[in-house]
Amino acid sequence: VLIGAPSMTGVGGESSEGLVRLYLGSPSGLKTSYAWTAEGNQAISWFGISVASAGDVNGDGYADIVIGAKDYTDLVTDEGMAFVYYGNGRSGVALALRQLTDTGQPLALLGRTPSDRFRLIFTHWNPFGRGEMMIEIEVKPLGVRFNGQGLLRPWPLWENDILPGTTNMPAGDLHFGMPYHWRLRTLYNPATTPWLPASRWVTVPWNGWNEEDLRTGGMRLSLPLVLKAD
Repeated sequence: VLIGAPSMTGVGGESSEGLVRLYLGSPSGLKTSYAWTAEGNQAISWFGISVASAGDVNGDGYADIVIGAKDYTDLVTDEGMAFVYYGNGRSGVALALRQLTDTGQPLALLGRTPSDRFRLIFTHWNPFGRGEMMIEIEVKPLGVRFNGQGLLRPWPLWENDILPGTTNMPAGDLHFGMPYHWRLRTLYNPATTPWLPASRWVTVPWNGWNEEDLRTGGMRLSLPLVLKAD
């Protein structure tokens, strides 16, 4: 949970500079102490007047956040500013994760596919150097939460020593004319990479995990019109 307190006086002592704190969740609820904080560092800047998830701005697979400071002064007095903070703490290796149509054409966020299939392309990266990997993807209709069920594995077998590169993955068995959201992760073979079973789940940049990513194409059915005379 990200909480903004825009009228707070922070450690720096600037009046109404504002601050934001991030609290992590747990099986028993929110933690009682914050895991991360930031301040406006400028008097009456109202840092934290708005806070939100920014999706994955830099495409490194980590969720980022955006914070508004409505009266922040930069080049113009009280012009306001928006601050983006990387979830990785820095600009990490870009996954370049994109969604495509089933024919390989770029598919914009909230775009519509011409069929009931779509593809994903990304730069896969093994943080352990070399080892056998497998890709796992979860696709759910909009409004249905991710639950780890019905997972797709486009590569049915472990791939040995996959170097950084791009991979196309078709995802089928979807319904026509429906909105979907998806997430993806990399599995690591415990025989070659025993340190971590899987990577974090990642989703399309600039979007939240519970928001619509795309919509499948619809089908039109024309029926004859029959008029009955009195």
